[in-house]
Amino acid sequence: MRKKKIGIPTLDKKNKNLIQKFQKGNELNWRVCSELEARKLIKKAQKGDKKSKDLLIKAFDELINTVIEIFIGSCDEIDRKRFKKAGKEGLTNAIDRFDLTKKFKFTQCAFWLIRRAIEEEKQYPIFISDLEARKLIKKAQKGDKKSKDFLIKAFDELINTVIEIFIGSCDEIDRKRFKKAGKEGLNAAIKHFKLTRDFKFAPYAYWWIKQAIKIRLGIIKSSPQNRRRQKHKKTVATT
Repeated sequence: MRKKKIGIPTLDKKNKNLIQKFQKGNELNWRVCSELEARKLIKKAQKGDKKSKDLLIKAFDELINTVIEIFIGSCDEIDRKRFKKAGKEGLTNAIDRFDLTKKFKFTQCAFWLIRRAIEEEKQYPIFISDLEARKLIKKAQKGDKKSKDFLIKAFDELINTVIEIFIGSCDEIDRKRFKKAGKEGLNAAIKHFKLTRDFKFAPYAYWWIKQAIKIRLGIIKSSPQNRRRQKHKKTVATT
């Protein structure tokens, strides 16, 4: 699947001010290479030159640390490694998708995508990478029970997060009920996730867990598949 070239997206005032703060003259202590040098390296990296990509990642390593300091603040060593890894994924994404025909700066695009990757990592607390999750999903979709059980354990904290967001404090009986609904949603996510799609499993699982809990709460009446089946039955009946 071909990735769409991107530019700098629209930013709110708060984030514009943050970027401007880190882009005034020589205050960019993390910027090792100039914009012109970065563009030359990006051009080579987009053609498949691994050395150029590695140089860019090293050059903008301090930018990842800066974004972690702004949006995460102080955190333990394990979390910092997790956010650093997410930041590198965001930077790699920026290198691959940066449009060299546009006049805006690469630092802005990199800042935004690093920030988005880190905030996404913060929102979805998981203990396995997306690559590991995809490998397990592939096995689970073929009927491997061990892989499915491992995924459910790995994403258990995500279920707790969704319960905290949508339910808040509740007694032990209700928490078990919602936890069961969340696991049903996670099972559905594992079953329906398409490995050919170019997005992470964690946000996809988050949506399915949220839907399952909403059904249990009575906010929505049925799952997306049931609604599609009902629509299909109606169209068949009318024809």
